[in-house]
Amino acid sequence: MDDLEMIAMAMHSWNYRAAIDPVTHEVRVGTEDGWLDGEEPGDDWYGVPQATSGEDWSDIAAFVELLPEGEARHRLHAAMSGPGAFRRFRNAVHSDPSEVGRHWSRFRDARRALRAIEWLRDEEIITADEEAALRERPIAEQDAVAKALTAAG
Repeated sequence: MDDLEMIAMAMHSWNYRAAIDPVTHEVRVGTEDGWLDGEEPGDDWYGVPQATSGEDWSDIAAFVELLPEGEARHRLHAAMSGPGAFRRFRNAVHSDPSEVGRHWSRFRDARRALRAIEWLRDEEIITADEEAALRERPIAEQDAVAKALTAAG
């Protein structure tokens, strides 16, 4: 797992936290029990924020909109309604007999990476050139998922 993936994972996990050194870009990951490497980050390190449920919700909505008309789209759209929507969506997407679950995982991971890159840029931890380079892979992944879903429909 590279540092960007660790940051994205920590942003979207209730079990993990992360911090990044703004100079060296070293990332430390921990739990509520402590840092996995046993070393506390320095005072000048940035704590990685938690993503909101609204950000996760927007990822789900964007993915469902990419799906072609059909049973999978209707089932996942229905799963998004009411209390327990995140659990219902997760169960529905991963129980689908087609490749929808795999495509969802790829799409979600790309969106999370882009969110992490945006945070790094907003905090001025990375330069505009670094941001542009880092965005290439997750954007290509999102595009590949959209193309695969379109071809499947």
